[in-house]
Amino acid sequence: MATPATQRINHLRKITMTNEWQEKLKKFQEAKKEKSAWYEKTGREILEKHQITACYKCDCRGWGRETKHSRAHAHTKKRIVCLDAVPKGYKSFFTLLHEVGHIVAEKADYSSGVPRSLAEHNATEWAYRTLKELGLPIKRKVKGEYDSYIKEKVARGLRRGLKEIPKELRKHFKS
Repeated sequence: MATPATQRINHLRKITMTNEWQEKLKKFQEAKKEKSAWYEKTGREILEKHQITACYKCDCRGWGRETKHSRAHAHTKKRIVCLDAVPKGYKSFFTLLHEVGHIVAEKADYSSGVPRSLAEHNATEWAYRTLKELGLPIKRKVKGEYDSYIKEKVARGLRRGLKEIPKELRKHFKS
């Protein structure tokens, strides 16, 4: 059994470690708030720059009507992007960029006769370029998810009568 002096020293160590831990946690939380605020502010600036309106938790698409929670999408003619929430992290910020890409990028609006897979590709490429301009990395996980999404759109297009894979998308199908 530990002596009273040793018990007191161990108690003081616990207090010190707890205080250090609390300080680290506080710094981490402050950094997270700053990053969140940056994504929100930068997203708002991009929308303003391109004269696009954002709506959140809209009910204009599919199952969203019942749940007030539809997938992210763009109304290209009205210049509106519909999102689940204000972007506060990398992934939601990238989704915002992708949807803005449908409005501002060339051949990214599938209502103009462009195959959906090509429109998705062009909107994603616009988002990648914007990330680079902002000095942000293109995270592998997000790139993988969007590459997979584009492949899915190509496969669906082929099942529905798409005659050939657009040349910009052939890189996704090299063996």
